Amino acid sequence: MVNMKIGAEKTLWQKYGKLALTLFAGFLIAFAGAQYYGYYQDKRAIKASAAYDNMLSAMQRQDKTEAKNTAQKLITDFPRTPYSSLAGLMLAKLAVEENDVESAKGQLNLVLKRGNGPIQQIAKVRLARIYADQKDFDAALALLNKDRVAEGYKTLFEETKGDIYLLQNNKEKAREAYQAAITAAPAGVPVTRLQLKQADLGVKEAS
Repeated sequence: MVNMKIGAEKTLWQKYGKLALTLFAGFLIAFAGAQYYGYYQDKRAIKASAAYDNMLSAMQRQDKTEAKNTAQKLITDFPRTPYSSLAGLMLAKLAVEENDVESAKGQLNLVLKRGNGPIQQIAKVRLARIYADQKDFDAALALLNKDRVAEGYKTLFEETKGDIYLLQNNKEKAREAYQAAITAAPAGVPVTRLQLKQADLGVKEAS
């Protein structure tokens, strides 16, 4: 009976032992790969953070050439990190300051292609204001109305819409947008500027 039991166990090992070892080895490889990937990602994040700090430092020194070069490196070498989008915002800002509006639009559109997070919300507002400056009001408003706005950005979006409607001399819609911005403002956030903008439009005409 003992020999029969040992023989059965040998048969089971021959059938399934190698498979079990193969699966276990595969698990170890996958686990090690995940650990390495996490380590690799952490190293990249640290490098991207350091590059971003260098970019900010260059801006503080007014070394715009160095800031631009570092920003471009962030975009090229770390495209999947938030730092690349922040670098895009900075490049767009510098382009506007240099009256290179088309480059600014290009940078902001690249930022928008990377997702729909907080950085993209800011990029939308900046791009909308550029469109408005170019008198392309339809494009500006379409951009602001395109997607659902994150709760914390509704005030910024509505204020921007109000400013655009005012440029169109549409005081009624501007008033409504400023009121929406005031209503959406989180508790504790000052709304005096918005109230002044709304007051400058005068009293709503009776229908």
